[in-house]
Amino acid sequence: MALSAWAQYADHVSRERLVFRMNPTRIPDLNKWLVEAGAQVQSISSKHSFETYFLNITSDATAAHRAI
Repeated sequence: MALSAWAQYADHVSRERLVFRMNPTRIPDLNKWLVEAGAQVQSISSKHSFETYFLNITSDATAAHRAI
């Protein structure tokens, strides 16, 4: 798969870390592509959007409560 197909999901790219925002079901395909391209994958983790959403709304609610 061409890089451009994965580039649309890239959220952050550095020498040490790649962050993609994509459907977690695509992770095996991404991992396969990275390994075939010569990357030495150390780990892959998924951060679910619901978890992020929950943390965002609870931290916003806490900040609003402190402002009162």
